[in-house]
Amino acid sequence: MSRAVPVAAALGLALSLAAGAVSAGAPAKSGAASSNDPTLAALEDESARAVRELRLPGMPEPYLVTATVLDDDELELRASLGSLVLRRRERSRHLKTEVRVGSRALDSSGFMSDDGAPLVEYERVPFEPGYGPLRRALWLAADRAFKSATARYEAKRALRESEGGAQEQPPSRAEHAPVLSLGERAPALPDDPGWVALCQRLSAVFRAHPAIHESSVRLSALSRTRTLVDSDGTRVVEPSALVRVEIVARTQADDGMPLVHHAAFAASALEGLPPEAELVAAAERVAVELDRLRVAPLVSDYAGPILFEDVAAPELLRPLLADELSGTPLPRAAFGGTVGDASALEHRVGWRVLPLGFEVVDEPGFVGEGGRALVGGYRHDDEGIPGERVSIVEDGTLRALLTSLTPSLPASRSNGHGRAGASSTARGLPSVLLVTTRRGVSRPALRARLLAEARAQGLERAMVVRKFDDPGVTGSSLTPTGASGAVTLPAPVLLYEVDLRGRERLVRGGRVESLSTRDLRRLLAAGRNGTAYSYLASAVARRGVWVGDIPATILAPDLLVADADVRRPTEPPPKPPALPPPPAK
Repeated sequence: MSRAVPVAAALGLALSLAAGAVSAGAPAKSGAASSNDPTLAALEDESARAVRELRLPGMPEPYLVTATVLDDDELELRASLGSLVLRRRERSRHLKTEVRVGSRALDSSGFMSDDGAPLVEYERVPFEPGYGPLRRALWLAADRAFKSATARYEAKRALRESEGGAQEQPPSRAEHAPVLSLGERAPALPDDPGWVALCQRLSAVFRAHPAIHESSVRLSALSRTRTLVDSDGTRVVEPSALVRVEIVARTQADDGMPLVHHAAFAASALEGLPPEAELVAAAERVAVELDRLRVAPLVSDYAGPILFEDVAAPELLRPLLADELSGTPLPRAAFGGTVGDASALEHRVGWRVLPLGFEVVDEPGFVGEGGRALVGGYRHDDEGIPGERVSIVEDGTLRALLTSLTPSLPASRSNGHGRAGASSTARGLPSVLLVTTRRGVSRPALRARLLAEARAQGLERAMVVRKFDDPGVTGSSLTPTGASGAVTLPAPVLLYEVDLRGRERLVRGGRVESLSTRDLRRLLAAGRNGTAYSYLASAVARRGVWVGDIPATILAPDLLVADADVRRPTEPPPKPPALPPPPAK
């Protein structure tokens, strides 16, 4: 048994209580008196007073006040070459406040004013669970939010009047029954020094690879209790947990080309992470493959079929599919139009978006192997609505999008996918996205189909991608490709040329271009078994809308794309170090 097993078991037992609320079958207490919980009582009393008494002469009155408290216990460790670089342990409490004025038909939400005022108030508050300090903080936050909301409402109403009602508009907020779900508070993270030793052992792997310029291992753990109260009567207390291990290494090829490789693991409890032996093997694999990339030939320009294997398949579907599934309207801008670009699937419900046989489901309560909830799962979304299983694609046809309490014309109700970052408003976003096909084939059959398609196009080679970079993990920039209508993809880390006899060689420097969401309809084939990819939604979504750091998981099989471009870099690389690395001791 590896030395990390007792560490994993200790944290796993503590965090499994927090993660348990993610599972659809986890019990929740209901009807508990708020007087037993000073946090809940403070939010209830002050939100009720605010909606009842907040007034300005001649201004619209508030009809909804929503207050959320996030109680966080966080740990972050970083190590490099066997030595600890950072150790941070922080307990914090933040208050998020939204006040809406007007009515459900037309309110102050979903409108970005010229002054850039935030749609929600977000601030750090004292983390002791005292009634008085929290109620006072909410009093001031609600006052600021109310004044900002009245200004936004008047500007939004003026814009709508100037447009003359030319277009039918959905209401500002959907109707829903109040939700009561009072779960247990999340436990504190255990203070176990085994975490430090684990990071040190993983990072020490790179000592044997002197050609790697930089390497680091990061372990982060979060235990959170979310307390949500709104003046409509919703009361939700829900725990959650997230644990991540990220292994990142960088170097340069002899011609100076920067190279980065990584491995990332995430779970809703540390017991869901792989054992230490597997983590060490992943670190070794990153080091060995990065050494191979240093001496790999530069890719040649290519246009033709590409097979996306292993984690590259769900990584591909993140920008092409998952990021396009929101059914929440984009915020309006003061000058007209919207903030950001509309989803490519916004008006395609009822259209075919994948080949026949494909099914796509988003299931917040999905339980994976071993009965563990997957990263991104939850009982209630960030608006307090129970998470629903949504059948998004049926036999290749788009049937539904993911919705929040901000309705659109096609979707008048929330399906429990209103997800928000700490300082943002909720949008319909994925949780656990399951992509399957009834026509899946084996990996050898996929490879044979790839080569057959290459021959049919008169090519002498084909391409396979097994892993993309993840800018959220490595910090790499996401450079737009410039192709009209194409989605910008991260650079492939593991990219292979395959000759017509099936022999493959690793190449470097390629960028996959010219793919868009519409290309998913022309997938040639898919595998039978899915690979999981867990990630955090980036701070600013590709559509230009702030979404915060939101965990999600995509499970998808290998995918064979009929036609895409791979381009080699055109910019000259930076110069490599003038001296070789120093000798390792």
